Amino acid sequence: MTPMAGIGFLLVTFFMLVTTAAKPTLMELTMPVKPKPTDELVSRCCGNALTVLVGANNRVFYYWGMSPAFTNDPLHETTLGSEGLRQVLLAFRKESCPFVLIKTSDEASYRGMVDVLDEMRITDTRRYGLVDMTATDKQLLAQVR
Repeated sequence: MTPMAGIGFLLVTFFMLVTTAAKPTLMELTMPVKPKPTDELVSRCCGNALTVLVGANNRVFYYWGMSPAFTNDPLHETTLGSEGLRQVLLAFRKESCPFVLIKTSDEASYRGMVDVLDEMRITDTRRYGLVDMTATDKQLLAQVR
């Protein structure tokens, strides 16, 4: 009986060491090379841009274009659910050469940013970038508080 107990413990130890635990699921994020000051900021496709602002308490705002100064109705609020940002992104994908700019405020949570990135993955939006907020964006968010 003693040799069987030894073999049992050896088998248990062997299978514990050989098996793999649940692997974490990661989203691949490729960061571009930082542009030089002489590089042109606006590419030929950035005319069809959608800017998404992630604020405090997982509040999500968006406006069409790269700057709210050029639009008459600059800021819209939406949710992170399937009826909110997802529908906006699905409608925006029909544009020619769409590009989404994601900007997070200092009060935004990490979870809010990850949720926006998840919506990009769900809607199969392939052209998006994480950029810093401008002073104009901060003023817009301060107005809606």
